[in-house]
Amino acid sequence: MEEIAKADIFFIITSIATGIIALLMIVLSVYVIIMIRRGSKIIKIVKDEINDTARDFHDIRTHIKDTTHNTLHTIEVEQENVIKKFHTTTWKDIAHVAMGMIGDITQASKKKKRKK
Repeated sequence: MEEIAKADIFFIITSIATGIIALLMIVLSVYVIIMIRRGSKIIKIVKDEINDTARDFHDIRTHIKDTTHNTLHTIEVEQENVIKKFHTTTWKDIAHVAMGMIGDITQASKKKKRKK
């Protein structure tokens, strides 16, 4: 009889320990699930930010390419204009511009003398 009583006490203690371990496992599982959810939310936020950053870089690259293309086109057009002007300029035109510059210089020097 004593052995049966000891066996009953053993099974009662084992049952209580198993119940406590099961509760601890449930609590631990809940915490793990909460951490996984938070982790997935953080990963989603990071993924969205990375995609936004990639789109921003794409927009910047596109803007730079467009701006560079427009600038190069403007330079080419102006270069062609300068070459055309160079080929159509005569010595008479050069003399006319030089005389205008000389006139501007003399007028500026006269103004300086008047101020003194």
